[in-house]
Amino acid sequence: MTSRTTTVVLLLLVLLVCGGVRTSAVHARVQAGDVDHFRGASRTDWPARVPTYTRVGSRDAGATAVSDPWLWLDEPAENVAVNGPFRVGGWAFDPAAAGGTGVDAVHVWAYPSPGSGTPPIFVGAATYGYSRADVGDAFGSQYTNSGFRLQGGLGAGTYLIAVFAHSELTDSFSAIRTALVTIANTVRIVVDGPRDGAMVRQRFALSGWALDFSATADSGVDAVHVWAYPAEGGSPLFLGSAAYGRQARPDVASAFGPQYGRSGWALTAPRLTPGTYDLVCFPHRTATATFSPPARVRLTVTASGY
Repeated sequence: MTSRTTTVVLLLLVLLVCGGVRTSAVHARVQAGDVDHFRGASRTDWPARVPTYTRVGSRDAGATAVSDPWLWLDEPAENVAVNGPFRVGGWAFDPAAAGGTGVDAVHVWAYPSPGSGTPPIFVGAATYGYSRADVGDAFGSQYTNSGFRLQGGLGAGTYLIAVFAHSELTDSFSAIRTALVTIANTVRIVVDGPRDGAMVRQRFALSGWALDFSATADSGVDAVHVWAYPAEGGSPLFLGSAAYGRQARPDVASAFGPQYGRSGWALTAPRLTPGTYDLVCFPHRTATATFSPPARVRLTVTASGY
């Protein structure tokens, strides 16, 4: 039996024993068997195909490894619908690399209304190099630090999210994975405190942040209105318009971009009849001059306070 035949037989045995992918809610844990499953592949309707490479003899003794980056997209899932920001994550490496992962960058693009010819939007460069023990276990410790992550924000609509891996060997983006994503609502509001279910005193402080991910210059939100709905029924009470944009929110800017650094809001509630209330906080979107879906917290207000 020749060395080439031996290699083929061994590879087939590996495929039979190890093939498949174990998935979890967070990311796919990988096995080494299904080689083609993890290779970067272009969609048949891809508008600008990237170069492809063929693994010719890369497993044969003495043969020269040919660059062929492997790319896997854990999230977003195909045909997923999201509100506001979405996460992009997965792993990528080039098995032809003599050392390291062989990949040094992952870029993410979004094609609005696929097939419309609308120019793509650059979502951003993912942070690359996260530890992926599952990848290291399956393919070798050389590829452990092959994970990538990015949080992106886009306006409402349907997009083809395209993820490109850049090979150090060829100095090119030679692998691609895609997912079709629909973004329903671009405005997000968060209540930092009080927490849902809390017991509070009279004239309690309410605060958080709100922004529009489709905004291009600022936070995209210009007001937050707060209402209290008695849990036992009755008419809602308008607690007021929160002070918006006055306090710096470096945590929000760090997570979503510097334009959202002034997205914080705060309100001191007036005195309320003791009882349980659903506090409903409505963000006002600048672009449409309308209120977007709110955030809610249930609080129990005591008689004490000032």
